[in-house]
Amino acid sequence: MNADELKLVFKRFFEPESVAFVGASNTPGKWGFTILYHILQGEYKGRLHLVNPKGKDIFGMPVHKSIMDIDDTPDLAVLVVPEARLTDVMREVIDKGIKAAVVITSGFAEMGEEGRRKQDELVAMAREAGVRLVGPNSMGIFTGYPDRLASIMAAVIPEPGPVAVVSQSGNLGVSLMSRLLRRGVGISRAISVGNMADLNVADYLDLLADDDKTEIIAVYLEGTDKGRRLLESARNASRKKPVVLLKGATGKMGMAAAQSHTAALSGNYDTFRAAMKDAGVLLANTMDEAVNTIGALHSHPLPKGNRVGILTLGGGWGVLGTDACEKYGLDLPALPEKLIEELDKELPPFWSRANPIDTVASTNFMMIPRILAAMLRSERFDSVMYLGIGYLAYTGVNYRMHAERIRPELIAIGDQIIQGEKAMADMLLEHKKEITKPFLTVADLVVRDEPFEGNIVPYLEKNAFFVHNAPGQAAQALAAMLERKRFLDRIEGESMELPELPAPDPEKMENARKIVQAGLKREHRCLGEHESKQLLALLDIPFPEEREAATEDEAVEAAKAVGYPVVLKISNPEVLHKSESGGVVLNVRDEMALREAVLPILERGKVLVTRMAEAAPVEVLVGLKSDPMFGPTLVFGKGGVETNVWNDAASLPAPVTPEQAGRMIDRTKVSKIVGEFRGRKALDRKALVDLMVKVSRLPEMVPEIAELDINPVFLYEEGVMAADAAIVLKKQV
Repeated sequence: MNADELKLVFKRFFEPESVAFVGASNTPGKWGFTILYHILQGEYKGRLHLVNPKGKDIFGMPVHKSIMDIDDTPDLAVLVVPEARLTDVMREVIDKGIKAAVVITSGFAEMGEEGRRKQDELVAMAREAGVRLVGPNSMGIFTGYPDRLASIMAAVIPEPGPVAVVSQSGNLGVSLMSRLLRRGVGISRAISVGNMADLNVADYLDLLADDDKTEIIAVYLEGTDKGRRLLESARNASRKKPVVLLKGATGKMGMAAAQSHTAALSGNYDTFRAAMKDAGVLLANTMDEAVNTIGALHSHPLPKGNRVGILTLGGGWGVLGTDACEKYGLDLPALPEKLIEELDKELPPFWSRANPIDTVASTNFMMIPRILAAMLRSERFDSVMYLGIGYLAYTGVNYRMHAERIRPELIAIGDQIIQGEKAMADMLLEHKKEITKPFLTVADLVVRDEPFEGNIVPYLEKNAFFVHNAPGQAAQALAAMLERKRFLDRIEGESMELPELPAPDPEKMENARKIVQAGLKREHRCLGEHESKQLLALLDIPFPEEREAATEDEAVEAAKAVGYPVVLKISNPEVLHKSESGGVVLNVRDEMALREAVLPILERGKVLVTRMAEAAPVEVLVGLKSDPMFGPTLVFGKGGVETNVWNDAASLPAPVTPEQAGRMIDRTKVSKIVGEFRGRKALDRKALVDLMVKVSRLPEMVPEIAELDINPVFLYEEGVMAADAAIVLKKQV
């Protein structure tokens, strides 16, 4: 969609001045009753037109028998009708000139091939008329601005706020909204995307990227057949505002469940994770992580660095907070002398003078605001955590609860404690805008859930100051904020432009086409090493000189041509793993040794005679695979015969920029020995990056490639050398 179309679609779905509700019902239990009840409960202020063929009053409102009976042309239609009636109703939507529809009706692609056929027909009809659809099989949509429209199945009626929720599961979307609302975070827009027959998650990201009412976008996704489009939209949206994504169907069983759930197409999760993180998306592993990340982003400025200062009311929480910070790559620096001097005036003489700062069970509760203020002023910390907020008021309530029976004067002490923590909370809220670093607070769940007057946990969250439930949650959220900061810093000077590749030599291109056509005729669709290298010659990738031979004498002549020592390899496209099958002989130094070694190989096919390359300090692999969601994907990792032992690889959708290739290298363990290592100079990273970028462009020239494995690639102090290659072609449909 272009910018103008985006604005129109956004306005029709999220700012409708009139809505046609088709399938309105007076019968509790029917979705036509429940969703309508929620619209009325949310107090939608636009014009609401009810449609039901029976035409009886519903909720005391007049009902039209047909969409065509409505006087004006609504901006939006909500369709809650049986699947058998949907086609006829869609024709009325089209004839009335309505251009946006939310299809609640199920029974389409999620039910199998016949359902997909009906869904495709519905979408074709709508698109021909310029109608955009949410769904089908959707739980509905919500918008908080300018008028609240709660056209949703769920009983939760969100309060307007800064977070948009886009969910491929209706109940997951409801769960996210409910958890956010419970923590004082309102919703700007919410979409249950259903089967995404027309509009998909990428479209919603585009719609929300420029929405001035949305500060943070939360997404639950199981899969999509438009992975490339999703990646592009996620990259664009992340540059404008945080996108927090929870992925379902990350394993084999989850993928199967997703297929039956929303007809989702799920790819390899490692590739998905890498692609989304590279695009700036913040990935959550659980709903709790998603909510904690959103809450922290909503409440705090981004940290400048990873240095954390912790104040804890208990030693154990401080230990857990320290462990969590280490797990998430956060640093706990030593306390500066100036801060120690300040805290010596507040804490008992035996305090540890270390970070975390433990109050060592001091009963001087009034010191806590002063300690926190000193920590927030200190330049030693980029962020501050306070573990135990709310506990003082909780203690005060317990004093009051039993004081009259035991010691009545404790009532006043209890009140003083409660009021003291309330005053601290008020001070925190009053000066919140002046706090220039994240100040994350953590409360025990017992405190949060205790319903007493003066509980400052709900008080803070009601005033847009998110409180975490455990030290690990705060550390995880802070790490996500730091990831966001690093992404924004990174993209300032980064170009996503791909370097130009020179046009391939016409003769090499013609030869490559012949090789591909021959390979496609084979049942296994595999190319031999020599054939694979001829395709890679399109990219001018350096290989040792080699010749293919069919006889012993031809092998001798080939060795003379390339020069001893040589490597002998079986050249048979049916043998992919040559070393394991005894099809490789290294370091053949003369004709006699060659004649002795070559005969067993020739019994199984041709022989490839290759000039023996100089041993390299490090062997890596560079390859391509086909991902169900993204298509061609570049792979990099540790190469050589230990590849499967190291299990060390990174991947990104191809093609990649040099910057992306560099980040792929950095994500692997082998990156630690690509640089300087035990007295050896750094290896030629630039040449490696150049090779990776070139390989990532190969699918543009040869789209028939399904898999490519260049392993090993010898990495030297100067240059690279690709020693072996294998290509598998796509199955032709």
